[in-house]
Amino acid sequence: MYAKCSAVADAQNLFDKLSVRDSFSWNSLIVGYAHDGQVEAVLYCFEQMENEGFYANEVTYICILKSCSSIKAVNKGEQIFVKMIMKQGLQGDETVIGTVLMNVYAKGGAFAKAQQLLEKLPRRDIVSWNSLMAGFVHEGQGAEAIMCFDKICNEGLSPNSITFTCALKACGNIGDLYKGIMIHNAILKEGLLASDAILGSSLVDMYIKCGAFSRARRVLVDTPIMNIVMWNSLMTSYIEHRQEVDALNCLQWMRLKGITPDKITYICILMACGNLRALEIGKEIHYEVVESCLIDKDVALGNALVDMYVRCGALDRAHHVLEELPTRDVVSWSSLIAGYAQQGKGQDAVYCFLQMQKEGLSPNAVTFTSLLKACGYIGAADLGEQIHDEIVRLHLLKDSNSLGNALIDMYSKCGAFSKAIEVLDQLPKQDVVAWNALISGYIQEGKNREALDCFGQMECKSVSPDDITYTCILKACGSLGIIDEGEQIHHEISRKGRLKQNLVLANALVDMYVNCGKLKKARQLLETLPARNVVSWSTLIAGYAQEGQGHEALQCFVHMQDEDILPNSITISNVIGACSHAGLIDEGKLCYLSMHTTCGIVPVFEHHSCIIDLLVRSGNLNEALAMIESMPSEVHPIVWSAILTACQSRGDVTVGKWAFEHTTEINDDVTPYISMSNLYAALGLCRKAEEVEFMRQTRVKIH
Repeated sequence: MYAKCSAVADAQNLFDKLSVRDSFSWNSLIVGYAHDGQVEAVLYCFEQMENEGFYANEVTYICILKSCSSIKAVNKGEQIFVKMIMKQGLQGDETVIGTVLMNVYAKGGAFAKAQQLLEKLPRRDIVSWNSLMAGFVHEGQGAEAIMCFDKICNEGLSPNSITFTCALKACGNIGDLYKGIMIHNAILKEGLLASDAILGSSLVDMYIKCGAFSRARRVLVDTPIMNIVMWNSLMTSYIEHRQEVDALNCLQWMRLKGITPDKITYICILMACGNLRALEIGKEIHYEVVESCLIDKDVALGNALVDMYVRCGALDRAHHVLEELPTRDVVSWSSLIAGYAQQGKGQDAVYCFLQMQKEGLSPNAVTFTSLLKACGYIGAADLGEQIHDEIVRLHLLKDSNSLGNALIDMYSKCGAFSKAIEVLDQLPKQDVVAWNALISGYIQEGKNREALDCFGQMECKSVSPDDITYTCILKACGSLGIIDEGEQIHHEISRKGRLKQNLVLANALVDMYVNCGKLKKARQLLETLPARNVVSWSTLIAGYAQEGQGHEALQCFVHMQDEDILPNSITISNVIGACSHAGLIDEGKLCYLSMHTTCGIVPVFEHHSCIIDLLVRSGNLNEALAMIESMPSEVHPIVWSAILTACQSRGDVTVGKWAFEHTTEINDDVTPYISMSNLYAALGLCRKAEEVEFMRQTRVKIH
């Protein structure tokens, strides 16, 4: 009785007090231990029972064999089976006993023996096949499990829920969607879904593993499955495959079915909102989470809220949420520090780090990585070095190559290249990310020759460049105007087939040719690209503008619009600049006047400056002045200087004096004084010229 009620400890105590023990008492105790899952106790009792000369009955043997299967004790199971059949001559149901032994073989991975035994059984029922299928699935042999399923059907046996569940797991494991759909249809034909939630969940899981998310959702929606775990699994899969909108739709379906979201649901949805930058939806979920009181019990949910606001760029809200959390951990702070670092708010990131330390929380590798990024942004080399010392003290560099790369990046951005090289030399593995950090740091500081030297060292150490490496090196080649090295990189990129895969890299190549003055090659390359974007065309247009080839720039401008590529603000500035240098006044004015209506771009200071420069260069000073008067913002000193220079060449002292006054009001540069003095001198107004020269020396404004 105690054994049957799972009170095996009480049963053992009672058993120990028995003055006379018989087969019945031993069998009862062993069965009790077996039902309680205490395998070692089962085998020990069986051994003791035999030592005392008692025999197990068929039920006991079956329990012992099941215990052997649970620990994959194939040899032990065989020994017990031999004792049961050969020594004691038990005449039970051979199919049942054989099935149990086959289960031992299958779970122990002895599939050849399991199949041989199955062939010898006098009657192969669905239970026998299920044992073999379950073993194959458990060992990850999905194809073999499917073969078993096909044999079951060929032998005329009717699969049951366990058979279908095993088959669906097998299909999911090997990604066999076609077979999974066939099994789904068979399940529908048998009418099993309505009454078996486990089978329904297995079906959903199979579709998820096969990437058929819409089918998985349909099963969840169309069946009475109320398993929130399956909904959460589907949402997680949607997010992993960047289908966040579908994840959000899952939440609506859950609500329609009356399923209450749990913390995992909310974490998934917050992640989707963060990835989509869906701040307003995120706020609604935040309200729900607070109302549900779940945030009071789970720090992971609080961290998901902080992370959502960080990803949406709402750092003030993220900081506020973090401060309101009942409990905070290193993940909470690291997420916020990373957000500040990514937005270039290094001081705020450092402040959070100090607050985190005040709370007694120890930073991890993720925290340090974000903090080093912040130090790089604000040029805090001293603080970065302190963090470096702490990382070394904690022995984190041995386990995290990303930390070493972050250190190199920080030192490079701070201009401390000797330190960056020192870290690089000490890394256990110098990967391409580490070299890229150093190369990009050199380029950022204008040390293009050093960047090229780094590239050479990297290749000598058999580190293969990636697209980021090539992009950086092409920029260095363009800045130095070294076309030979640039062309070598071009050939290497083409040989590796990278131009077809990466438009950013292709644009960098176009930019290199433009900066080296090879506009014809840049144009030829651009026209052969499988895809082009606004950056591709704008780069070439800028090159033509710099060379004064206005007609070619306008031609490119037309071509890009023919390809349905909308110009951006930079494109417009380059086109107007090209027209200005080429004397294409009407074309430049048309581009400026139509930019808002045609391209949807509102003119800003750069565009105003370009059109004024065009008007000044063409001698339309009055029109330029009228445009200046109508400009919504303060005119930049460069614009006034351009007008003053134009007045000097045309001898217009009235407009020149006006331009000089405005220039000197907002700029301390000596150039306007020289230009005005030269203007007066050219007109024979020597005293006025001397007055301006005196003002230059004393910086007194003209009246």
